[in-house]
Amino acid sequence: MKNLDFTKPRHLHPMAALYLTGTALKESLWGILPVLLVIFNKMGFFPVLLVILGLIFLFGFLGVVSWSRYRFWVEEGELRVEHGIIFHKKRYIPLSKIQGVELERDLIHRLIGLVKVRVETGGGKAGAGSEASFSALTRSEGEALKTILLKEKGAPFTEREMEGSGESPQDWIWRLSLARLLITGATSGNIGVFLGFLFVIYNAFDQMIPWDLITRELMGFLSQEFHSVTSYVIAAVLLLLLSWLFSIGGAILRYAGFRIRKEGERIIIERGLFHKLTTTLSAHRIQAIHFVEGPLRRPFAYGALYVDVSGYNMEGMSHTVLSPLLRREEVDTFLQTILPQYAGKLHQRLHPLPKSGWMEAALQRWVPTSLAALLLSFYLSLYWPPYVSLLPLVVIPWLILSTFLYLRDGGWAISGSAYLVIRFRKIFSRYTYILPRGRLQSVSMESSLLGRLLHLATVKAEVLSGNTGATVTLKYAKEEEATTLFFWGGRKGGRKDGTDHGGNQSVSFLFLEEQRTDP
Repeated sequence: MKNLDFTKPRHLHPMAALYLTGTALKESLWGILPVLLVIFNKMGFFPVLLVILGLIFLFGFLGVVSWSRYRFWVEEGELRVEHGIIFHKKRYIPLSKIQGVELERDLIHRLIGLVKVRVETGGGKAGAGSEASFSALTRSEGEALKTILLKEKGAPFTEREMEGSGESPQDWIWRLSLARLLITGATSGNIGVFLGFLFVIYNAFDQMIPWDLITRELMGFLSQEFHSVTSYVIAAVLLLLLSWLFSIGGAILRYAGFRIRKEGERIIIERGLFHKLTTTLSAHRIQAIHFVEGPLRRPFAYGALYVDVSGYNMEGMSHTVLSPLLRREEVDTFLQTILPQYAGKLHQRLHPLPKSGWMEAALQRWVPTSLAALLLSFYLSLYWPPYVSLLPLVVIPWLILSTFLYLRDGGWAISGSAYLVIRFRKIFSRYTYILPRGRLQSVSMESSLLGRLLHLATVKAEVLSGNTGATVTLKYAKEEEATTLFFWGGRKGGRKDGTDHGGNQSVSFLFLEEQRTDP
């Protein structure tokens, strides 16, 4: 394959002009749709057609001009980008600052054989998106540019690396099978997200679709066949079932074709059905890993494995999925291939949380929340039927259950002298974090007045993830064990700070030096 020269200014692929035009039209569609509906109702179809043709011409012209003004190249260890129609903008990004590169291929890209390249430096705000984006390059250009950008400080690259992704199927270390893809969707636990999505659709098309008529017809049919209360229950079940099916479909679109491999210090992840996404991570940027067992997966010993990556904000996230579905007993084998330094630590025997945590949870959470629920229930009983006024009391058994699960599953362990394992519950899911000592940015210990009386404390360990940091919190730990973790986390170059606010005492180590390699 002929080497591609990125040392001189280059344009995007000419199809980028068409892609930019389509993107602009798509983004403006929701804004102009109400206007088009008003024009259609008052003036008919022909004026709407003229408006649409005018917008296509305008955005097409702007797309061509934008393409002609967009240039990029690599020079003196920097990625240089110049663009702009009215205002000419320049952006020079040192290659040493680049922390992630993604190759993205949506349906249009795949039809015309192009890719979109997104570059992340970690310099922007969390969730702010990529630092540079190249909307349309050929596959070979995208792969070659990715290779150059991930070479530290612009080191020369070999011809083999320039040949792109011509790997054979056996080069992929792990693939998500079709059966596991379906299990991933069925147990993803995103029903609440899609319920919200359905309500957004309902509000967005409220003027176009007779929702009230559809609802009356459905409820009327159910009321004829069932008792009125039963009909509402059936309607709620149907809504949940629809959201569950959407959740399965969303997971299939997101994780279809998921596969992962490792090349030296690079981890390459590819996934997506219509929207193909290739993510390349540097292993030395990984700050921690965590294994999440959702409520639908935990009974079957399934979970998802994530890595927390410094400076990584692609798609608004500070972590990325290493595997969307693994059995607990498979994690060590998987890590042995991808990240061997983390293998063998997930199944550490943990120090359990003490039973005295029940008392602190009861006095600090149950009592005030239960009193508020009782008062609200009493107030509602004055104006609403009993089955409505009793709803706030549901929070009381939920508090008891959540505390039981947290104290049952929570714990910690120190693996050798280099890794901290912390397990805790968050709502219904169980999280197990593996934190390298050399990656810890700060360790703090807090205790309330009641906690000091019960000899309990809360430990917080923070690693650099994204641009905000990821904090792992373990509550209700024994005070002497929390102290052990606190001083274990401290190392040379740290500063010890202590504060006392209204009876709540906290102390923390702030680590002043940056640890670049694992111990």
